[in-house]
Amino acid sequence: MGQARQFGLTPAPSRPALVPPRQPEPEEVFFAWLMWLPADADRRKAAEREISRIDACDAKGEGPTKLRALFADLAAD
Repeated sequence: MGQARQFGLTPAPSRPALVPPRQPEPEEVFFAWLMWLPADADRRKAAEREISRIDACDAKGEGPTKLRALFADLAAD
């Protein structure tokens, strides 16, 4: 078989296509963050910190904007 491949008689072994990892939806990120938050944490202050982090990295796009809105809703309560 080595010689057959050497002379191009068999196809090269195929490799699986690289699929980029799926980005989580903003709601998934928010829910995971909320579940991670300790029960006695001040959710309003924690949400404000997350808003600051999003603003500091100057993230653009629909995902970061929606995630920021979710945190802003929680911070407003």
